[in-house]
Amino acid sequence: MLERNLGVAIHCLYSGGIATPQRLVYDSAATFPDSQPIVEMGDGDGTVNLRSLEACGRWRHVQRAHPVNLTYYDDVQHNKLLHHHQMITDVLRVARRIQ
Repeated sequence: MLERNLGVAIHCLYSGGIATPQRLVYDSAATFPDSQPIVEMGDGDGTVNLRSLEACGRWRHVQRAHPVNLTYYDDVQHNKLLHHHQMITDVLRVARRIQ
């Protein structure tokens, strides 16, 4: 596998623990998109499912020269994360280290 290196540390901050649409199931291809799907719920931040939110962690396998840091905040909705006190503190801590 060809190793890719972005040249910088990666910091992924995300939340979970909230019921989030995970999959839409339609009756048949013949009725798509005019029918209402069955919404299967899973874990996530209320907007984005956890599987997608955790995708950043896959960079660990291709980015070996610099760290990939994952920070998880439990039970914080997608639209509230940017105002979450601990997340703001963590971003400021990273910014201070970079300077």
